[in-house]
Amino acid sequence: MQVLTRNLLFFAAAAIVVRAAFYSISGFIADDAFITFRYVENIANGLGFVYNAGQHVLGTSSPLYTLLLTIPALLGLDVPNASIAISIIASGITAILIYRLTLLYGFKRFAWMPVVFYILWPRSVVAETCGMETSLFTLLAIGSFYAYRVRRPQLTLLLAAFAAICRPEGMLIGIVVLPGLIQEWKWGLSRYLILPALILAAWGGFSLSYFGTIIPNSIPAKLALYGQIDGDGFFARLEVLLALYSPFGWLAALLAAAGIAVAVKDDCLPRPETSWLALMLAFFMLSGTHIFFWYFVPVYPVFLFLVFVSVRKIVESIAVLRTPSYLAGLVTGIATTAVLTFALALSADSYALEQNWMEHLHKNVGLYLAEHVSAGEVVAAEDIGYMGYYSRSTILDRDGLVSPEAIPYNRSGDYLQLIRDLRPDWVVANSKSPISQFIYDIDFDELYELRERFRARPFEYRVYHLVSDSL
Repeated sequence: MQVLTRNLLFFAAAAIVVRAAFYSISGFIADDAFITFRYVENIANGLGFVYNAGQHVLGTSSPLYTLLLTIPALLGLDVPNASIAISIIASGITAILIYRLTLLYGFKRFAWMPVVFYILWPRSVVAETCGMETSLFTLLAIGSFYAYRVRRPQLTLLLAAFAAICRPEGMLIGIVVLPGLIQEWKWGLSRYLILPALILAAWGGFSLSYFGTIIPNSIPAKLALYGQIDGDGFFARLEVLLALYSPFGWLAALLAAAGIAVAVKDDCLPRPETSWLALMLAFFMLSGTHIFFWYFVPVYPVFLFLVFVSVRKIVESIAVLRTPSYLAGLVTGIATTAVLTFALALSADSYALEQNWMEHLHKNVGLYLAEHVSAGEVVAAEDIGYMGYYSRSTILDRDGLVSPEAIPYNRSGDYLQLIRDLRPDWVVANSKSPISQFIYDIDFDELYELRERFRARPFEYRVYHLVSDSL
């Protein structure tokens, strides 16, 4: 077996094993993932691309991932487990592409470093095993850049088009690769644009006719919701995106910045990829919405490559001091692997605790609703992933992701008025949530009675039912 093939298989297997082990320990699935899972199962059951039956709202930010998961759903497979399996396999393929890309960038001896960083990087591992579309989006992005590097314009644009359907910010990939493609292929590029354009047009046409828009409802919903309750400033957003709340995050950010300077000096900067990193950073910094840790994870392979450029320079400097470069690289690799493995173990324990909260709160609320909510009744809730998936009830999403009618109330900050106007049969509220403080209002007490509490320190969810004489 050739050395390259052996290395590729090793890195793919390592990425898969690490992520499978992490998930087996943490068992963590993000609440938002279950919003997509409910869409998937409704499609598979013949209800259409809907969260609530009969309501054509594009409440998922990843239509491509939703449609992909419909395949195992139609085969009768468990959707959450299928999602984890697809994500882990996609990560293994991404590891192969990262290694190949690093070789194409001209780094031979230490080309293993960026892929090892990726395999063990805690944020990447968590985001790619939590049921979200992150792993698929990362694969499409890195795949597009790899196709660009090997001069496959058709594949580059196809993967960029699929990335745009996978996540709204995927459109940035096409923006950064098009100038280089136009420069190289000029007018001949037009024939490669036809198929990607048809794919985007097909999705856009379906989305317009079915949902009335091509923009996921989650975008205006999050802008309205977090515009009121999220006071994050510029540096707070940057802190979350780059994990600057930890010394390790600061070290990685500084090394990446230094890596850009070194790569520019050595004329080895991957410009489309680095431009994508910069645009993604600007996109989330200026978006005005709350930042979740998985948003920036697809960019980490590029980010970690820039970190590696700095590390490689340090290793070469050590080699100048009469230390063999292979020995310096080996010591650096062992130290990096040890530190990342330790951080990953801590992260697994932390997310296992968070999953325990999810089970005791969100899932148990959903199971309670499944048992007590009658057909035709409406449940107003926030954090509707687990609750909606396990309850199978008609949900009025107070966050607005799948319920556009909630957006004006969230924009004005009048959360109780939504309840007054629409009078849902049930209300689920997080007692500490900024949008649920109306539960302490006397007007709410006159409308609803407390039926159940679900506690898992420091959190509590309360379930209320509409008082019959308030109708």
